[in-house]
Amino acid sequence: MERIEIPVAHLIDRGLNIQRVSTGFQIMPEWNKQNGVHLQIDNVQWVKNNVKAPTANICYANYMDVQPSSTVLSMFLQ
Repeated sequence: MERIEIPVAHLIDRGLNIQRVSTGFQIMPEWNKQNGVHLQIDNVQWVKNNVKAPTANICYANYMDVQPSSTVLSMFLQ
């Protein structure tokens, strides 16, 4: 099990305009590249907190060491 925390402040510092966000959490695998893919996402939480954004840029790759590609979130984690 892996726990990933991403402060919204970190995304805002990287250019996210929260006034244009319509979906709080979304996963969109690449079209025609979903054969055999199994995703299990548990315990997604939005927690109000005054946490400062991390100073280091952290990029989480998947278990096959494939870099995130066409996701909106990946551009904020590079």
